[in-house]
Amino acid sequence: MWGCYSYGCPRKGLNSKSNIMDTPKPLVGDSPISNKRTWAARVGPEITRHLSETEIRRQNIIHSLIAREAQYVQSLDIIESNFIIPLKNVDPPILRSDVDGFVSDVFGCIKDIRECSRHLVETMYVRQREEGPVVRAIGDVVFEAVVDFMSPYPEYIKNHMTAEKRLKEEMEGNFEALTDDSKNASRLLSRTGDGVLRFDLKHFLNRPSEHIQKLPGSLEAILRLTDPENGDYDALEMSLKAVRSLQTAIQLATFQASMGRGAPGKWEGEMEYVRDLESIENMYLTPLRTSKPPIIANDRLEAFIQDVFHNYHQILDHHKVLLRALHAIQDKEHPRINSIAEPLTHAALSFREAYQEYIPNYPIAVHRINDEMANNITFKGFVQSRIRHPDAHRLDMKNFINRPIPRLLRYELLLKAILEETPNGSKDSEQIPEIIALFKSLGKETESGVLAAKQKAAIWRYHSDLVFKPGENNLVCKNRFSWLSPQ
Repeated sequence: MWGCYSYGCPRKGLNSKSNIMDTPKPLVGDSPISNKRTWAARVGPEITRHLSETEIRRQNIIHSLIAREAQYVQSLDIIESNFIIPLKNVDPPILRSDVDGFVSDVFGCIKDIRECSRHLVETMYVRQREEGPVVRAIGDVVFEAVVDFMSPYPEYIKNHMTAEKRLKEEMEGNFEALTDDSKNASRLLSRTGDGVLRFDLKHFLNRPSEHIQKLPGSLEAILRLTDPENGDYDALEMSLKAVRSLQTAIQLATFQASMGRGAPGKWEGEMEYVRDLESIENMYLTPLRTSKPPIIANDRLEAFIQDVFHNYHQILDHHKVLLRALHAIQDKEHPRINSIAEPLTHAALSFREAYQEYIPNYPIAVHRINDEMANNITFKGFVQSRIRHPDAHRLDMKNFINRPIPRLLRYELLLKAILEETPNGSKDSEQIPEIIALFKSLGKETESGVLAAKQKAAIWRYHSDLVFKPGENNLVCKNRFSWLSPQ
């Protein structure tokens, strides 16, 4: 059974401004006003008396499928008419950020999905007109549509987590502007007296992922009621296979977008590593630079950041490139990946200098963190509070600064494990040992720098424990061992 692709419950209340849009169009999909009468009840006995009970049930499901697709398109239309257009046209603007950027981040390629679904519905209507009340074949129509779905659906689902995060940030940071009517703060749309169900924005954003989950069930039901001698049987099987392939692509996109959240071995994968490096910016750098009053005095802040985080951004940029290359291979070869030797070779050569600079700085970074915590109670409280951050894994600042240090060894272990499962004589069996040697040499090259940095940090610690009499020399003063100064 296919799992849900959405990151959150589609009917969870989300604070929204009730007067952003005037009276919304009713959502008829999943609504009580949908026509509950079956196809057989609508066409009457004049048609059904010529059909078997199995064919009547089959026609009921086919026409129900067509109706649901039409309702789905209508709900996608509502996204533009009741959300996107009003957000762009409201005066004065209610968004803190660029409206076009917000719309792009939150709604993604949902218009592309709508156009594909609209084309499917139009083709279904043509088939209905051509074949009359009894639709003999529907599988070929669905198959062509699923082929069109292969591009926009994975792209939309992959962006869905970013969309929810951006929407949440806007709602939390711009709550008053978006919630003039406190009584309706948690729902943009509400149940009306005529029984029409209306939903908030989050529901609509989840519609594509929910809708595509239901499609295989309908196709399977039609297939079970279709005579194998019917030409539609093979087309339905092809459609079902195509939908399952699409769902696999969507699951892969979801996995990639999650950056390993909730996966076992959370400290091991490349996605998890990149995610943790990105968390350094969100959990530490941004708050340190924007907090008012400042956590660290402004005249010392940038020097502290340089000593602690050093060239961390260079390492992050290199690994983002590597991750994109690995995802590209995964997209092309999933579920069986033949080789990752090429991107890893390129990565080992590309980030060599960045690691050679970062790793020797680690002892200095640890000393600067410890020293600041010992002398700055505000900073100490800040560091302790970060442990409770959702992305911190209950680990502290020094753990995140340490993340790149064992990473090179981790590549060695992973590559050795892959090599053990690689057939002799293959291209990878020759390339992987060479890549392992690259990572091993890089680790050795950083050892001398680490030793020097440890000595430097040790003298700082020794100096911080000394109490000088008036007029005595300071070990790290400008006139003596100036190279040791943290500044």
